[in-house]
Amino acid sequence: VDPATLVVATVRSLGLTDADPRLVALWTSRCGLELFNPPNVGGWPSGLGWLDTPRLVARSNALAAIAETGLNPARRFDAAALLTEMPPGFAEDAPASADHALASLLFGRDEPVAQTDSPAAALAAVLQHPRRQLH
Repeated sequence: VDPATLVVATVRSLGLTDADPRLVALWTSRCGLELFNPPNVGGWPSGLGWLDTPRLVARSNALAAIAETGLNPARRFDAAALLTEMPPGFAEDAPASADHALASLLFGRDEPVAQTDSPAAALAAVLQHPRRQLH
């Protein structure tokens, strides 16, 4: 997926409606896609054209920035608070409902991406570190 889709989709899926558009554009640019300025008349690359070492590092840094600041310097992203804002039934009656809810929200899956012996304990550890919340 191209950097604009990565950054904008992450911001939208996390409900960060107060994200600064300049920071969204900045992180999109740092990932290699400068908005409204394609490299040539053919536009930007597609598919595997976005997968190289510098761009993968930039993507990781962009997700870390979203996790740290929510792309709004006035507040921080908090996954636990996001879960409390979900509609009723989003993650009810599950023994590890918080990690299932995050997996559903971020990855479109019903189960967590990584299985552990104690999903709730693993999630609690992740929630203590904002950078890990998106990674």
